[in-house]
Amino acid sequence: LHGLSALVRMPELATALGGSGPLRIASTLLEQCDVRSLVQAQRHAAMTLTLTLVRQHWPSLAASGCRLLLSTVHALDGEKDPRNLLLYFQLLRALCESCEAHQVGGFEEAIPEVFESLSCYFPIAFTPPPNDPHQISAHHLLQALLRTLGSTARFGPHALKFFTEKLREATVGSDDSEDDALTARLQTLQSLAMLA
Repeated sequence: LHGLSALVRMPELATALGGSGPLRIASTLLEQCDVRSLVQAQRHAAMTLTLTLVRQHWPSLAASGCRLLLSTVHALDGEKDPRNLLLYFQLLRALCESCEAHQVGGFEEAIPEVFESLSCYFPIAFTPPPNDPHQISAHHLLQALLRTLGSTARFGPHALKFFTEKLREATVGSDDSEDDALTARLQTLQSLAMLA
């Protein structure tokens, strides 16, 4: 993964491997490797590699942009480590922005699945361990999630319905403690305000 990451940073990669080289690397990594079974550092390297491909070799990936987006969701969804989660949100944001900007076919149809993958992380219920050297907070994760949801207006109808339901659940009351319900309400209101 580290070797491939060094290679994909080379501007000549697409020429050296032919136009399909970056797509072959991305699709092999996401569709044929079990990335979820890797340890945290290796999952991070896989996401970094994919993000570099999207940022530096999008013209080679654009024709398969929607496939790449869904492959990313299938390969990486369910990530729990906060360091990797920030990168996962960043990767999905870059893919959604690129698909939107280049009007990639099938993007509209992929939106519900991508939104469902993202909505599973809400509300953010993360408490960093004491003396955390990475200093990642629940606020950082929420901001990254909202930036991803704000990457395309196509998430709008799904987000409005989702956050309205979350607000209703948190207001009506549940089995959660009052502090948890208050946190959920505040996160929901903040999310609605930012996305609006």
